[in-house]
Amino acid sequence: MRYGIVLAAIACGGTTPTWDDVTPTGTTGDTGTPEPVTIQLDQGDGLACIFGEGGSGGPYGGYDSDTTFTDGGTTEILVVLENCASGCAYDMTATCSATLVGSEVQATASGNYKVPGGNPTCPSMCAVVAATCDGPTLTTGSWSLVYADPAAAFDVPSTATVPCSGR
Repeated sequence: MRYGIVLAAIACGGTTPTWDDVTPTGTTGDTGTPEPVTIQLDQGDGLACIFGEGGSGGPYGGYDSDTTFTDGGTTEILVVLENCASGCAYDMTATCSATLVGSEVQATASGNYKVPGGNPTCPSMCAVVAATCDGPTLTTGSWSLVYADPAAAFDVPSTATVPCSGR
């Protein structure tokens, strides 16, 4: 399986994080900065999309375009766990996988990122936490991508808007 992390900065602002407004707590030794907070992203957060030939989920995007599914063709899964994490987010990780269960392509994913503790000034931007992974080879028939509600139905062979499951 191929695992990837896709990170993107959107609408970049010009501010740099500062710690001026943080009250020292002593929780990190003599620095006085609060401990970072880990944000956990789990199965069902965000959305998952499946791409056939001529389509790709990396780097982040392409899910509003068309893709072509062919009998015996390859597929790729993109899972966007968080599309607008804090501009202070760091240490972002994400993984995904896909399995076939009957006529369903079941995608799973998880990830996390950290944000500074306290109340820092963060850049005015969104960080994207996403992963891509190899999808299954599909044969002629009707299929569903299952990740979160609602599932996404598609047919092989076909050319259609990229099917996405979730919000």
